Amino acid sequence: MKTLAALTYNKSKRRQKRQRLAKALIFLIAWCFMLLIDVSEGSIARGERQTLQTVVVSGGDTLWSLAQKYAPDNQDLRSYIEQIREVNDLSHSVIYPGQTLKLP
Repeated sequence: MKTLAALTYNKSKRRQKRQRLAKALIFLIAWCFMLLIDVSEGSIARGERQTLQTVVVSGGDTLWSLAQKYAPDNQDLRSYIEQIREVNDLSHSVIYPGQTLKLP
């Protein structure tokens, strides 16, 4: 027959084991989450390393006309224009003759 002290000691040991297991599980989940974020950021960064085509704006050119001319087939022109604005850090859609633009 076990004493009360022995039973309390065993409960304490089991509780410590459960706490260690819970901490290890939380650490593992956090580590997997951070790995997932790192992988997704890496794929985004690789997508930004695409080759850019440089174009000099002529008189009468607009972002829309450039998008119609240079956008890949089956790509929405509005999203392509947004990409052009992001790549060139344009806050508006106004472009000027002689201006150099990078096109994705």
